[in-house]
Amino acid sequence: PISSCMLRCTMPPSSSLPLTLLCLAVVQSFALQSTLFADSSIAMASYGTRGTTIFRSAFVRSFVGGGGRLTRRATHNNRSNTQHLFRSSSSFPLHLSSSTMRSSSSSTSSPEESANGVKEQREWSNYEKLVRKLYMTNLFNPVKLGLENMDKLHKSIGSPMDQPDISVIHIAGSNGKGSVALKTANTLRLADYKVGLFVSPHISSFRERIQINGEPLSEAQVEKYLKEIYDICEEQEIPATFFEVTTALAFRAFAQEGVEVVVLETGLGGRLDATNVIKHPALSIITSIGLEHTRILGDTVELIALEKGGIIKEGRPVLVGNNVPFETLKQCAEEKKASQIYQCEDLLGPEEEQIMIEGKETFEDYDAENS
Repeated sequence: PISSCMLRCTMPPSSSLPLTLLCLAVVQSFALQSTLFADSSIAMASYGTRGTTIFRSAFVRSFVGGGGRLTRRATHNNRSNTQHLFRSSSSFPLHLSSSTMRSSSSSTSSPEESANGVKEQREWSNYEKLVRKLYMTNLFNPVKLGLENMDKLHKSIGSPMDQPDISVIHIAGSNGKGSVALKTANTLRLADYKVGLFVSPHISSFRERIQINGEPLSEAQVEKYLKEIYDICEEQEIPATFFEVTTALAFRAFAQEGVEVVVLETGLGGRLDATNVIKHPALSIITSIGLEHTRILGDTVELIALEKGGIIKEGRPVLVGNNVPFETLKQCAEEKKASQIYQCEDLLGPEEEQIMIEGKETFEDYDAENS
């Protein structure tokens, strides 16, 4: 609800109530549909039309509070809410020009409550400014399916995921891909590889999406590599989306930090997902197929399987889980000239023989399908 956010809008003097409500609806739609959860408070930039600022600053606060916990602002009466919403907010002059990737040097701050209960202004760190800017990206660069932007971005950073000294395990699926990615990354790390893990979404910190040997990137690393990605997008006029910028950030960080193996989880689908710019994965994995995102991926499990199967590459093996339309994926793998398509039992033997052993004790894995 709008009352749970701190939204400040400057309306034209002649605005009517219907226009006012429409503007609020648009702001709320942005807040709900764009991925706007950050490490702390999140800001939406001013948006100008013919010199008239419609949204001087729709400043979305109280989504995530201290420590990454989801918080809400206390509810006020309707009259004070209305006064609060339409109060001028020149105190937050963040501006995005025609190049939405341009850095803002505006001074910004975040209110924090002191011991005596008085709100004090705290200057945002460069990391916070950069991440807030990232969360605003989709407001100005609408999401579109396709790999054109990501191809340009990947090439601009040296195509690190296609280098022979980095092995990539690419994982897609309707369910289980996050679990498989985490277990695969941990297994490789315990085998003394330096492992990069890219997953989404995050829970409490943006940095959870990009991990090296089980540790999220530091704020300093995000600040360094994210600025490099922004500079490339501006110089080459690449209108990259939130997920494309985040994916490029992960690729850049993994390459610069000397990662040996990258475990890469797709965001949506597979064929047109930003992660699918990689050309030579060591292994592609499709965990399961179910009805999801049917308007984008198709309205049958077979059509969705073909979209997920887009991560299968020529001359590379693919492993599929039990809950997939196997014949559809097998035909897809043959058409793409994959080196081999495996099911779990091909490698582990019949399911009844798969017993997990630790010392002298045996136990049943509660997540056996993904294991």
